[in-house]
Amino acid sequence: MTDQEKHLRQSASVMRILGWLLVVGLILAMSVYPPGFMWGAQPQGFLNIGPPHPPSPYDGLHPYLYMLLALYVAYGILSERTRPHVVGRSVHLPDGCGAVVLAPGAQTPGLAMGWNRNLMSSSRQRWWTPSAVVLITLCVASPLRAQFVSDAEKSDSLRLRNGDWVVGDLREMERGMVTYKTDAMSTIYVKWPRVLTATTNKRFEIHLDDERRYLGSLQASETLGRVVIRADRDTFEVATQSIFELKRIKPNFWDRLDGSLDFGFDFQQQNAKTDLSLQSETRYLFNRNRLNLGLDGSFSRQDSVADITRGTAQLSYARELQGLWFVGFSASAEQNSQLSLDIRGSIGGGPGRIFIANNKMELAALLGIAYSRERFTSEEARNTVPLGLITDVQFFNWSGLSTDLSSRLSIQPVLNDSGRWRISFSIDLTQEILNLLYLTVGLDEEYDSKPPSADANKNDFRLTTSLGWTY
Repeated sequence: MTDQEKHLRQSASVMRILGWLLVVGLILAMSVYPPGFMWGAQPQGFLNIGPPHPPSPYDGLHPYLYMLLALYVAYGILSERTRPHVVGRSVHLPDGCGAVVLAPGAQTPGLAMGWNRNLMSSSRQRWWTPSAVVLITLCVASPLRAQFVSDAEKSDSLRLRNGDWVVGDLREMERGMVTYKTDAMSTIYVKWPRVLTATTNKRFEIHLDDERRYLGSLQASETLGRVVIRADRDTFEVATQSIFELKRIKPNFWDRLDGSLDFGFDFQQQNAKTDLSLQSETRYLFNRNRLNLGLDGSFSRQDSVADITRGTAQLSYARELQGLWFVGFSASAEQNSQLSLDIRGSIGGGPGRIFIANNKMELAALLGIAYSRERFTSEEARNTVPLGLITDVQFFNWSGLSTDLSSRLSIQPVLNDSGRWRISFSIDLTQEILNLLYLTVGLDEEYDSKPPSADANKNDFRLTTSLGWTY
């Protein structure tokens, strides 16, 4: 690796770190300190941070939030309009961040504020040079990963039933659909039943319909309708359609990350009601290990009614075992003013099994035990030991744009509090509207049969509509 490539990788890492800090910081700030984002009366219990401002004629979002949104949009338009031409080998940054040419003497014309410098004119330049700083500034607005693309990455091939060969970059195959990137047509989607055989040197986690799973690559077979699996310890041939999922084993930490970010907003002028919701999920996959970080927060304000806040953070880990068995562990923290729950922290785990896994449906369940410490409003903190049964079911359909229907049911009898049950249910309908952009409508219900606080509600129902983006 040359010094120039090393310096550019360093700048890409800085872009990612700054961008994610900004996104996570905004989510935490809106959950922890709503007055910083709401314009109007100061709620009781919150410190008055910053200079005082005159009273507002309405309760709504802070004007600075709209200014920040305008900056994001402006940076995105600017970077899209000033995308430089690529000469020779290039570094492809995320959409809206252009590309930087690595060939000596190549220029980066007019990125912003009149910069037109040779980014790689000297090996003595460092990642904090003005051009790199401009790139960092532009990419903070969309904190995606930077990725080096070479011709070797586009050496995969698919043979279709009509006899055509498609050459490009095989990304993944799930839910009966292959994600494939080509130079001529960018990213395309191919239905797996139309594929006769495939070749790729990349490492995948290969799932077969008889519950077998392998780590390896694929080689086209001389027999049509079959493919050779080159696993770590064996090489053998199977029917192409016996493969129902290909999960890419990506080469580095950042490439293995994926997830989603959802934002919902609703305002009614008649009663000055404002609803905000933010959800994010980050997944990390490595071989048979899966790490998931989920954040969910909502805020509701209405005239003459106390503000309602909800927040949940959960870190979970799952390890796949033989067949369709797995073991899972999780640690979580939650708060819900509607249920008078100030804080609840939990840690637990147990075995689970995937009962159905095909191109249309997935069904899994986990049975485990947990330890929780919770505190309700005006009550002392107490320890509980819930036994949990959690089921997840998901239906999906690919027809150009994907449609997902997912549901989770959690039933937790509390072992050290006789007669107390905690039940939570959620169902979400997600419709992709553009590539990586989707619309979600969700229902959530929380129920506690015997809350410690006598004044606490037993259930909390929530309906949300949000716009989301996957990365």
